[in-house]
Amino acid sequence: MLEDACQALHSSHVGKFSDFVLFSPRKFLNVPDGGILRYNVNLDFSEIQLKNPPTVWWLKTLNATILRREFDLYGGERSWFQLFQETDSDGPIGPYAMSILSKTLLENCFDYLSICRKRIENYQVLNDHLSQFALFSKLPPDVVPLGYPIRLKNRNHVRQMLFDHNIYPPVHWPIREMVPKKFIKSHHLADTILTLVCDQRYNPTDMERTAEIVLQYAQMN
Repeated sequence: MLEDACQALHSSHVGKFSDFVLFSPRKFLNVPDGGILRYNVNLDFSEIQLKNPPTVWWLKTLNATILRREFDLYGGERSWFQLFQETDSDGPIGPYAMSILSKTLLENCFDYLSICRKRIENYQVLNDHLSQFALFSKLPPDVVPLGYPIRLKNRNHVRQMLFDHNIYPPVHWPIREMVPKKFIKSHHLADTILTLVCDQRYNPTDMERTAEIVLQYAQMN
């Protein structure tokens, strides 16, 4: 059995009953490429040869990663966002390995305990102010959050107000073109959900600012 844990890189409850567990470090950390497949079965993968990522695509995603880092530090234009969208849609499919750069960064350059602590603390600050909108108002002890998901009747308006203040919450996930309309509850959730960022790039003051803007414009679902 394969478990999709792409949004749970740091959480300890995943993979307990799975043969394979798939993680996506790019959702949590500033690396240009790569995924992690953990296996709990007695199989020999030594003969499998993985190719390096396609050079043109990899240079493009590296550039997007650098520009995103510069934006987080200094602000400015969001040219990185279009590059991220392009590299996501054009991502190579096949037996490709993680780049040496990403592997080196993941093994040597991140304080994972600090990252987990900051994400949990930021989540709690948001929850102290926005629990009435929260999809999960209580964070289990073995979970490190990707973000803070809320539901809002006027989700798109609030999201635009956050954009106007240089806060860019994603929507997980738009399903209109993929899920039949008969699944009414699923579509209602997809139309009202918003994931507020609470990752390690930010501090409690940033979370207070985000919550203040949401409270100013939000309508309960």
